[in-house]
Parts: sequence; C-alpha cells; structure tokens
Amino acid sequence: MRNHRTSIVALATVASLLAGPAMARCVDNSERQAMNMRVLQSELMVAALTCGQQGEFNAFARKFEGELVTHGKMLRSAFQRAYGGQGEPRLNAFVTRLANEASQRSIADRAVFCPRAAELFNVVLNTPPAALPAVAEQQSFSSTHDATECTAEVTREASSVKAPATKAKSR
Repeated sequence: MRNHRTSIVALATVASLLAGPAMARCVDNSERQAMNMRVLQSELMVAALTCGQQGEFNAFARKFEGELVTHGKMLRSAFQRAYGGQGEPRLNAFVTRLANEASQRSIADRAVFCPRAAELFNVVLNTPPAALPAVAEQQSFSSTHDATECTAEVTREASSVKAPATKAKSR
C-alpha cells in the first residue's frame, strides 16, 4: 500500500511538472469559469473514487451535464486558441494535472478530504445549474489552474503592440 501511494505521488508530481502552467496567455471571465468548473469536476471525480461516492458523482454528472459540456467546449476552444495544434495535448495534460493534484490532496489527509467531499457533494447537488460556476469559483482549490484573468490593462497593452513594419521590395 505504501509503495502504491509513493508511486501515485511520484507520478502526480512528474505529471504536474510536465503540464506546466495552464495557459500561455491570460483568460477571460468565461474561460476562467470553464477552468474552475473543470477543477471542481476533477475534485468530485477523485472524491467519488477515493471516498466511495460514485453515486453522488453520477448524480452530479446527470444534473449538470449541459453545463459540463458547455464549459468543456469553452475550455477546449481556449486551449486551441492559446496553443494551436498543441491545444488538445495541452488540455489533456491540464486535466491530468488537476486530477493528480486532487488525488494528492486526498492522499495527504483522507480523514479530512472525504468528509469535506461529502459536504461539497451536498452543496453542489443542491445548487441550481446556473449557479454552479459561482460554487466552483468559491472552492479553495479553484485557483489551481494557474491562469491569470485578462484585465483591461492587459487587453489594452496587447492591442497596442503592432507588428514590425516590413520594407517594400524595390523593383
């Protein structure tokens, strides 16, 4: 059992190092919400597997299927914009990192993790679908995606950067 835990922690550490930061650019509010939703989904998935709460996770997935699909598409689109052809592998690495980090939290203190997960399932399952992004954002683990939200200043700076002028060829 100890070797199994050590292997999981080592694998999680390597995966999180390989995944790197979530995004190479800042994200807008809807992309940040999509990331927070994915963090919440990963946390609940690990709780289902670690704490025997598969029934609660299935209820979560059924109740919020539309929101999960919508935010999942938004997340995929954000990674495609940020990384082009590497968007899909980068997204997969991101999702893996989130699951590994949630797993590390569960291993570090299962006596706290499982009761907290049960409380979270209770809150989530009593949340209207439109309010789920707000619940996701309120969780202490929601910032684990490491993405920075674009501000008006960042947007202004990005739009003021001009491409270098090219010389016209003389004939």
